[in-house]
Amino acid sequence: MSLKNNKYARRLAAALMTGTMMVSMLGMTAMAQGGEPVTVGFQKVLNMTDAVGASVPDVTFTYKIEKGTAVGATGSTLEIKAGVGTPTVANAVFSHEDSIANNKVTEDVTVTFPEGTFTEPGIYRYVVTENNDHGNDDITNDPSAIRYLDVYVNNELKIIGSVLLKEATAPNKNSQYSQEKKSSGYENTYETYDLSLDKVVEGNMGDKGKTWSFTIEFTGPANASFKMGEEEITLDSEGKANATVWLKDADTAKVIQGIPSTVTYKITETINKSEGYTTTCTVNEVFKAMTANEEGTNVSTETITMGKADNAVVVTNTRSASTPTGVILNIAPYILMVALAGVLAFFFLRKRRYDL
Repeated sequence: MSLKNNKYARRLAAALMTGTMMVSMLGMTAMAQGGEPVTVGFQKVLNMTDAVGASVPDVTFTYKIEKGTAVGATGSTLEIKAGVGTPTVANAVFSHEDSIANNKVTEDVTVTFPEGTFTEPGIYRYVVTENNDHGNDDITNDPSAIRYLDVYVNNELKIIGSVLLKEATAPNKNSQYSQEKKSSGYENTYETYDLSLDKVVEGNMGDKGKTWSFTIEFTGPANASFKMGEEEITLDSEGKANATVWLKDADTAKVIQGIPSTVTYKITETINKSEGYTTTCTVNEVFKAMTANEEGTNVSTETITMGKADNAVVVTNTRSASTPTGVILNIAPYILMVALAGVLAFFFLRKRRYDL
């Protein structure tokens, strides 16, 4: 081997060693066992900040990996080789059983390289793309679906580390990348919505002190859960659940948090038609019809889809009665007589005082 080649080999070995230390600091460690595939990886984060009260959705994220483009060495950067072989990327699978920490859920995603992928040392570049096939409309994807994965292979043809990048940038001679170009993985955001239920009693015969009972029937993704205060409402394996709410006119509206936009609900109030109330309902101030059952013991809304907005439901019971006009007419003459007598008494007493 020529002096020039020996010099390049030593420089590459030193760069790879530096890269290994840097990769270790990033927490992206290559794993290898004799005769087995080697894996590197990155993180997939689901941000739940905008999903207060919600369980983690059952959702799977998939990826594809392709060979990147080679970049020649310069006076200040190292050579990047085009990726080789047929590596594979595992799916990132989230479940309603996952725990949420600091409003986030994190899964590790592995990239596997079959044994014998590499035939010479160097830094190999691959392009990783997150597929938009998770099918959940309440998830906002990472602003960029593409990452660049640089894999470090030593002179023993073993992977000693990897670096994930937001942009296709090259490392300097010390195998260091610009901090702002590096990435730990992908972060998507999950957003859910709130349903509030308020009770209003109107009319001069309305009983504002009465407690009214409501049943809310939910249908949506199986096993999803949301919260009403400290109470957890969980949809069963068929995606169904009921919640019971009691409200008076003066009570603060009940709020249920963490509801996916695809969930539907139907609200039923227990109220007997013999009580003489008229019941109306609005959702976000838009009128919604309510229908009484055949027995006349309750009234229900239609089935309503949450949609991508908070839903404020107000159910109003009105009961009024007119004051009987006959009573007023019958006592009116007596009122006039009393008033007249009062006036006459006033003048009579006044006159007597002056006469004296």
